[in-house]
Amino acid sequence: MRFGVIDLGTNSIRFDVYEATHKGRETYRIHREKIMVRLGDGLYENGLLQPNAMARALAALESFKLYLDRLEIKKCVTFATCALRDAANAQDFIAMAKSLTGLHIEIISGKKEAKLIAKGILRHTYTPEGIFGLIDIGGGSTEISICEKNRILFSHSFDLGANRLQQVYLKTSPPRSKTAVKELRKHIRDTLKATLKEYELPEIKEAMGSSGTIKAMSKILKKNKEDTEPIKRRSIQTWAETMEPMKIQKLLTIEGMEPKRVDQIVSGAILLDEILKTLSIKKLWFTDFSLREGILAEAIQKFYRKS
Repeated sequence: MRFGVIDLGTNSIRFDVYEATHKGRETYRIHREKIMVRLGDGLYENGLLQPNAMARALAALESFKLYLDRLEIKKCVTFATCALRDAANAQDFIAMAKSLTGLHIEIISGKKEAKLIAKGILRHTYTPEGIFGLIDIGGGSTEISICEKNRILFSHSFDLGANRLQQVYLKTSPPRSKTAVKELRKHIRDTLKATLKEYELPEIKEAMGSSGTIKAMSKILKKNKEDTEPIKRRSIQTWAETMEPMKIQKLLTIEGMEPKRVDQIVSGAILLDEILKTLSIKKLWFTDFSLREGILAEAIQKFYRKS
């Protein structure tokens, strides 16, 4: 049985196809694709998905649907996260997507997103010993979980994302002012602590990191011959401070820089820096597994239960 998974994020739309065997106990990925459509561009300035962003996303969905039809894949789970959770015109976009492609988009809550990310990572990744964290930084939100072995002790979605924070606080590259950076860092700390203070969380020294910002930072560190396994907290702090005063043209000269993410790499690095400091995490391991794997596991489980 083949399953398709489409993930509409704030920055990228990701599309995977898997072959499930032995009643879903084993899965093999046979196709993976990512298109940087930047669906959330302009969203956090006026609360609406912008026409150009919607057009890019719809074009990506149409291309994915052609692939699904060609392979005669009957089961495809299409879900959306922060951008559609926040947009006032989300239902308009969902209706257009349904009309053009026949795909039904489900908007998942932040709470569910955090738990599915944790499920996807824990199912596929060797994790640190003892108690550890999971950090997933997206364009619009950040999901953090605290785990021990395969057990989730704490899980939460924060309205902190690289694209969101760039639009609301930094505005330009370099940031419009030193004050803007200070306000951003304070906002991140206050947002994290407002939730974390309600829990008596254990000490966390290591974490697994996933998704765009952490992957981009890992690539920069690797290309610049710094230790990346694991990523050290001080390296993230140093790079955040180094990149902060740079213009886009200068940022693009950094080895390993992802051009399509360059305008929000500073906000993302600052966000990661503040998360690691707040949670006192000294080492961060990158993983390619994340939300799609959690969604896939849930979809397969539901399918075979019904069967």
